[in-house]
Amino acid sequence: MGKIFMSINTSTTAGKIMVMQASEAGKVIQQSQEGGEWHTLINPLWDWCESEYRVKPETVEEAIKEFSKTGVAMACSITSLEIGFKAGAKWKEDQLK
Repeated sequence: MGKIFMSINTSTTAGKIMVMQASEAGKVIQQSQEGGEWHTLINPLWDWCESEYRVKPETVEEAIKEFSKTGVAMACSITSLEIGFKAGAKWKEDQLK
């Protein structure tokens, strides 16, 4: 099945915060240097000057399983086109606005 990619603009402070919050929420973080391959990290050190970071892409099944355990989903805000974490009920409320 397909993979879910979080497209977060980490050139902004808000984007960096989103990736770090994903790490705190238990998401797997990957690092790349100078456009190279992505490597999975255990304890990111957050050297934003030398590296790029992203949330490791999940399969659709993994995302559904995580949502059923935690009630936290990755959601796309239609107005901003930025992807972030929102609690399930709050996400649904936002999407209905």
